[in-house]
Amino acid sequence: MSKISTSSFGWVGQFSGFVAGEKSPYQYLAIHVVTTDGAQANLSESNDSQQLVKLSSSLRRMMMGYLHPHEWIRVIGRVKVDAKTGDLQWKAHEIVKLSTQQTLQHTKTQKNRQTKDTRKTEESVTRVLICQKSGCRQKGSQAVADAIAHTLTTHTKSELVQLMPTGCMKQCKSGPHVVLLPNKRSQKASSHSTTQAQLKPKYSSVTRTDAQHIAHQLIEFTTGLAE
Repeated sequence: MSKISTSSFGWVGQFSGFVAGEKSPYQYLAIHVVTTDGAQANLSESNDSQQLVKLSSSLRRMMMGYLHPHEWIRVIGRVKVDAKTGDLQWKAHEIVKLSTQQTLQHTKTQKNRQTKDTRKTEESVTRVLICQKSGCRQKGSQAVADAIAHTLTTHTKSELVQLMPTGCMKQCKSGPHVVLLPNKRSQKASSHSTTQAQLKPKYSSVTRTDAQHIAHQLIEFTTGLAE
């Protein structure tokens, strides 16, 4: 028999709805978790994650007409951890609706976190500008963009590179053109100066083969910054 350990948890978030189980159409509660209370059991994806919580028969009867989608609630309960399988089972002991003031406070916290996450993402992304004006397109700029995109999709850090088609760069004779705008973080990362030196800011007369080479350099560049 495997060993079972338990600990408490407390979540705050928005009620998404009920989920059916073997015993009842209201056996589980779905909550969009925004914050966790205190030092209770850790939630692997505690920030803005959708989680299912099992309800006892008494809680089911209480919550059916009490909760409505998008309402903010606090869920307190216990989580069981099976030492053999590692599976977690969240079970609610208490569910409380938040007051209007508490809802506004958590909504503000959620918006602030989303703003910070957006800024962090923007600071981590290296942008790749690729001219898509008619002259460069005739010389294969779309094939260049496709080659870079295809190569990046094979790498787990591809979300750190953003491809952006642009208008004319006023140097049509030497197109297609690719311009790299390194992220803000890279400008401060002196420990990767060797990799950065290999990443030129601008490439002209880019072929499909050149594009693949640029993509591999971008992969090396972003991987070095992420380590």
